[in-house]
Amino acid sequence: DGVKIGWAAGGERLAFARSGQLWLCAPDGYNLQSVKIEGHVVDLAASPALDRVVVVTNTLNQNRIVTVDVKSGVVREIAEGDRPAISPDATRIAYRASEGIVVMQADGSAPVTAVKATIQDAPVVWNPAGTQLGFTARIGEVTGAMTAPATAGAPPALVARDGTAQCFSPDGKRLAYLAKGDLWLATLTRGTIVR
Repeated sequence: DGVKIGWAAGGERLAFARSGQLWLCAPDGYNLQSVKIEGHVVDLAASPALDRVVVVTNTLNQNRIVTVDVKSGVVREIAEGDRPAISPDATRIAYRASEGIVVMQADGSAPVTAVKATIQDAPVVWNPAGTQLGFTARIGEVTGAMTAPATAGAPPALVARDGTAQCFSPDGKRLAYLAKGDLWLATLTRGTIVR
């Protein structure tokens, strides 16, 4: 399994997952500490604006999302799911759940299913404004990279059939996706998609 890395606590702590464990250290690499978490750490999401790291652990084939306070080491379970993504303003977390993509407050409160679809095991990403999500889903017979508002209600928009969403451009006007082994960019303008 690969190494997942993220900054937290205003850049005072570096969090990384390696060999199923969560580790924290200072920016200079000193003060390395292992954090005790039940299960095998499989993913993490971090933001310099948060004093906690969002971690996915797997125990007996069940993924749980927990937060870890990087200063105290306190671990708190907040949801079942995976592929967490922290909003650009660090106030919300989006993640893949059995019912679709759920968006909740960063403390785990107020979960809302923003997208009802079969979400594929691929990244869930926020646009820079924190208003749209990019993801890969199957709806009916169509699988591909899609976008949808980060709030419940509007149906997803297909960006690229058989594509896998990766990230939004810094201005939020394009979505990068992988398809057939190549990287593609789709321009998202006024509800239309130009490839």
